[in-house]
Amino acid sequence: MKTRQDPSTKPYYRCLSCQNFRKACGGIPTRGMDLQNWCEYMRDVKDVARLTNAYIAQAAEVSIKTIERIMAINIDQDIMRATARRIELVIVGDVGRHICELDYNDGTATEKVNKLLEEIDYWRKENDRKARIIDKLLGQ
Repeated sequence: MKTRQDPSTKPYYRCLSCQNFRKACGGIPTRGMDLQNWCEYMRDVKDVARLTNAYIAQAAEVSIKTIERIMAINIDQDIMRATARRIELVIVGDVGRHICELDYNDGTATEKVNKLLEEIDYWRKENDRKARIIDKLLGQ
């Protein structure tokens, strides 16, 4: 087992204590993490959520040995993405949002997202309008 690093030195530390974590927010996206960092993240989240290896193994339909290997950060053997995803769904939960409310002191992250979605919608309509103008000018 590798030596544990203090979670407060990790980039996701503030996620671990956030009230939205595992409820409305999934913390930092894991798809870009290497295997060692992913294992450390899963172990730290497991500790915060007070989950047991046996519970994770049963809920994710994975062997207890696999879970123990991940939590020990024994990464001699790779983990299939489908297996990792099932484990992640049990530990982190089924949350797909990665917009941090803590980045906005006044809690306006949702407002900002909605504003950006409106802007995207405007530009899509504008693109369609210009495409119709071009088609008309080309005689199509």
